[in-house]
Amino acid sequence: MSRYNIGIRYCGGCNPAYDRSRLVAQLLQRFPEIAIQYDPERYCALWIVVNGCLTGCADSSSLPGDEICVIRQPADLKQAVQKIQELIDRGNSGKSGDSNAQPAGGTDSRQPGDSNAQPAGGTGPRQPGDSNAQPAGGGDPRQPEDSEAQQRMRTRIAVGAWVSLTHTFTEEEVCRFAELTQDASRMHLDRGFARTTLYHRPVVHGVFVSSLLSGVMGTELPGEGTVLLEESVRYLAPVYPGETVCAEIRVTGIQEYPNHYCCLLQGVCTKEDHTRAVEAEYRQLLLKRLFPPETVQVEQAPMEQKEEKS
Repeated sequence: MSRYNIGIRYCGGCNPAYDRSRLVAQLLQRFPEIAIQYDPERYCALWIVVNGCLTGCADSSSLPGDEICVIRQPADLKQAVQKIQELIDRGNSGKSGDSNAQPAGGTDSRQPGDSNAQPAGGTGPRQPGDSNAQPAGGGDPRQPEDSEAQQRMRTRIAVGAWVSLTHTFTEEEVCRFAELTQDASRMHLDRGFARTTLYHRPVVHGVFVSSLLSGVMGTELPGEGTVLLEESVRYLAPVYPGETVCAEIRVTGIQEYPNHYCCLLQGVCTKEDHTRAVEAEYRQLLLKRLFPPETVQVEQAPMEQKEEKS
C-alpha cells in the first residue's frame, strides 16, 4: 500500500474552539495510507493548515507544496477529505507509470525535481541516540566486522561507566508523539487550555522525555541486544517545547548468571538550567553471547557462589 505524505501546519492555538489534534486523528483513521509530517521546509503535494478558530491566523504562505487546504472549523473537515481523496485518486491512476510511489513505511524526503530517491528504510533524519550511521562506502551493517553495535559491545561495561546525549524538543515532535501514542491531551497541544493548568503552557509528554534514557540504553550503554526487565521512573519537573535536555545513563551494578548478566543502571534527564526533570532506575538483561565476558567487568561474586555461601 502506497503512502502519501500530507503536511500538517497548526495555528498558534491561542483560542481554539475545537480539538484540532482529534480532527487530524480522524483524517488518519479515514485514510490509513497517508503519512503525516510537520516540517515546514519539506515539500508535500498537499498541506493542511489547521486553525483553531475562524480567525485563521496560521501562516501558509511559505509552505512548499502543490495545494493548500485551510481548516478553520470542524465543518471544513469535508474539504480536507475531498483534497486527500483527490490526491490518492491521482496517485492510483498514474501508479502504473509512476516509479516514485512510496511503499508503506517509506521515508521520501525528495524535493521537487530531486531524483535521488531514498529506498524504503533508507537514511532519514536521525533520532536521539541513533548512531547507526552507514559507514562510508556502504556495506552491510549486519556484518560483525562493520557493525557499530559490535564495536560498542567490545567496550567494557563496568560500574561507573556512563553515556549521555542531548536533545531539543520541538512542538512538531510533541504533535507527532501525541499522534503515535494517541495521547492528544490538550495539556500538551493547546496553549489556551494549558494556561489553565499547573504549568500555564504546553508541556512535553513525560514519557517522551524519559524515552531518551531508553534510547541511550538500547544503542549505547549497555548497547544493542539489551533487554529491559524493570524500570522505576520519577518525573520531577516539566519540560517545555524548545528546551534542551541532557539524558545520562550510568551503570550502578552488575550481577552475573550462567548465561547472562543483570545490569543495574541509573538515568537522569537534566535541563539546561540544571533542573532535574527525570530520575530513573533500570534493570537490563545482557545475554553473554552478545556481551562476552571480556566486555563486562563484574565486581561482585556470581549469584551461584553467593547462594552456596548462604
